[in-house]
Amino acid sequence: MKELFILRHAEAVSAKYNASDFDRQLSKDGVLEARQLGKRCNEAHLLPSLIYSSSARRALTTAIIFAEETNFPQDKIVVLPKLYDLYPDQLMDIILETSDDFSKVMVVGHNPVLTVFLNIYTIEGIVNLPTGTLVQIEYPNNESWQSIKEARGNIKAIWKPQW
Repeated sequence: MKELFILRHAEAVSAKYNASDFDRQLSKDGVLEARQLGKRCNEAHLLPSLIYSSSARRALTTAIIFAEETNFPQDKIVVLPKLYDLYPDQLMDIILETSDDFSKVMVVGHNPVLTVFLNIYTIEGIVNLPTGTLVQIEYPNNESWQSIKEARGNIKAIWKPQW
């Protein structure tokens, strides 16, 4: 069985007129969201075997904090600049190219592509993926990432920040 975790970066500071969107950092609440999510996933033994992250500051910081809280080796986070701006089918291509040695893959990225991806490639779909939210998708009859190409995953759980 393969599992895919889609995580939208935690809350970021508002864009300023002289700062680039790419360089936006997490807000104080965003840091807390990422820590809380990592702790909850660690307690539930919901741990990825591979993490792909956008290279945008807010996404990569979310991935690093999540890794700290789950004891995932930070140097094993695969930073993919193309996750910052891509189409849902391009995201699926990244997943399909993943080694079958990894059964649980996490993608840390951005909207709108993550919400659209979930609507195309899962049975249930989702209206909007809020910041700091993780969607756990199962592919129960699939032993290879290539085999999910024609499958639609089942949303097993949605982990939202709790305040």
